[in-house]
Amino acid sequence: MHPPKSIIILDRGYNAMELYAHIMSMNSYFIVRLKDKSYIDDRYEITENDAEIELELTKERLKKFNNKHLKEKYSKEKHLKLRILKITLENGTIEYLLTNILDKNFTIEDFKELYNLRWGIETNYNTLKNRLNIENYTGKRKITIEQDIYSKFIKYNIFQYYKNYFNLLINRVKRQKGIKQEYKVNQAHLIRKLKKYLPIMILNPTKEIIRNYTKKLIDSCTQSPNKGIKNPTTTRNKKKQRKFNINYKPT
Repeated sequence: MHPPKSIIILDRGYNAMELYAHIMSMNSYFIVRLKDKSYIDDRYEITENDAEIELELTKERLKKFNNKHLKEKYSKEKHLKLRILKITLENGTIEYLLTNILDKNFTIEDFKELYNLRWGIETNYNTLKNRLNIENYTGKRKITIEQDIYSKFIKYNIFQYYKNYFNLLINRVKRQKGIKQEYKVNQAHLIRKLKKYLPIMILNPTKEIIRNYTKKLIDSCTQSPNKGIKNPTTTRNKKKQRKFNINYKPT
């Protein structure tokens, strides 16, 4: 559950009216990047770069609402009143953003800046998906899936804490040696070690155990850090098949 007044940034493929309605029911806001043909009929007559739009709540769209409360609430409405922005990127590409932030004090430039913040989400999700396998579940029951998700988020938070801490240690030593180049801990190596050491530390949470295994982590993960430069020639790994696929139908 997001706190009220949150701004939730969504990538293409998340264009679903039930999701918009759910976020709005939490008294929060969203910014979603649209596919080229998303809601093409609804925005047919819009010619401005920044305009309000009314997305019709048709019976076909309401059929795809799974939440009964939201379905009942929005079946009494005719439209979702939103705002659409046409943004031209530096390379000339046209992007469309849809939002329920109607306040005109937020300009197109503000929305560009806000949406760029999503890059951090992409890199973090890459870790969750490809390193911690958050999309692979050990069962099909709701409680099992929830346990898997929560446990992996706990592991991810612990990983982030150690990653930030080790990056500070690594660069402090480098500065002492007169090296100005930024270095970062090897994330894959850190995750492998956490998978090995965390169960021991959790099942035996004594000061001695925590201290000993934290020292092992420090010794192992700070020896061969990576330079803080992304290699532009790195190719992506092939996508792994999900253990359980989720059928998602945008509205």
